[in-house]
Amino acid sequence: MGSRQVAVGGEGVKNASLKIVENAKSIAAINSRQIQRILKLQMGVFSSKEPQVKTSPGRSCYFQLPTLRISRGYGSGSLDTTILQEVPNFSFPSGAYACVIEIDRQTGDARIRDMYLWMIAEQL
Repeated sequence: MGSRQVAVGGEGVKNASLKIVENAKSIAAINSRQIQRILKLQMGVFSSKEPQVKTSPGRSCYFQLPTLRISRGYGSGSLDTTILQEVPNFSFPSGAYACVIEIDRQTGDARIRDMYLWMIAEQL
């Protein structure tokens, strides 16, 4: 229950971000002469263990400028992406929800104790 915009929009942003990172990883692999599958993105840097390579996503973006030449298949704007998020069988709820959450003061662990849902009677 809740806002469709949050669920669908949030998932769309996540999927677009993952796609952009994969495209940047491909370009970083080409520019550093690495195999894409061995590059890892950690703390904002693409790196590999053997041979030792480090490059940033920003550097990958730099190689997308139209005046530079990169490998075939990657043109200017290759880090642009469009995601059309369609969620099958998604409802448009009218109501509200509330959670009762217990937080352990010593550990900070939280757990949902109760969840309450309210729907407008005409839609039931």
